[in-house]
Amino acid sequence: MTKKRNIAIITILFVFMLSLWCIDVSVTTLNLGIMTNGFFNLTPDKTYHLGLYSSMLCFISLCFVSVRD
Repeated sequence: MTKKRNIAIITILFVFMLSLWCIDVSVTTLNLGIMTNGFFNLTPDKTYHLGLYSSMLCFISLCFVSVRD
């Protein structure tokens, strides 16, 4: 594996973890009714869907990068 490929995989995994964290924060907000941090100004349902779509995109990108020759 080349250095560029390793950097791409690490970046995709980092964004994937951020999107999962985004989902976690929005679900906590939906359950408790209180925003647990001040990083997002979006409504919790928009934050949830943003995290959901970005995690799916990261997963698909990781699949393509990992099986590429």
